[in-house]
Amino acid sequence: MLITKNSNLTEFMFGFWNIKSQELTQEDILQVGLEYTIDAIIENETRREFKITELKSNYKKTFLGDSVVLIGLRNMSIGFSPSNIMPLDSFGTVYPNLRITDNWGILEVDSCGALMSPEWNKVTISYPELITDTLISGKGWRLKLDKSWKLDLIENKYIMTKK
Repeated sequence: MLITKNSNLTEFMFGFWNIKSQELTQEDILQVGLEYTIDAIIENETRREFKITELKSNYKKTFLGDSVVLIGLRNMSIGFSPSNIMPLDSFGTVYPNLRITDNWGILEVDSCGALMSPEWNKVTISYPELITDTLISGKGWRLKLDKSWKLDLIENKYIMTKK
């Protein structure tokens, strides 16, 4: 039996394991659930889902508001841990820690994250706390600028531009 996009996975599994669906009653299913501590699993998954929802809400506040730094990517090289990335709906993916090098310099994010656009053509970070000629930093990130680039403040957003 082949699985296709139209396959009913329940029927497939019953066929694979040679089980007749009529053989399993609601009581059987609940009994199996109790053997595998279904209540604890549901509680843990509910808590986990709540934490994810809360984290996504915080990321949206941080990266989708007006007070952000937008950095265009032209000739990017990136390093990150794939184990902790978080898709943020259609807005892109949040990388809690990453390192990007590009024509403009080096961005290092060690906490609080950065939002990579779905097209991988820009990255958004939180508002800066310190700005010097060559080093800009914010909560959980540092940006070392090449001398031919600068940040311009446009309508409360910082945007990377070439001098």
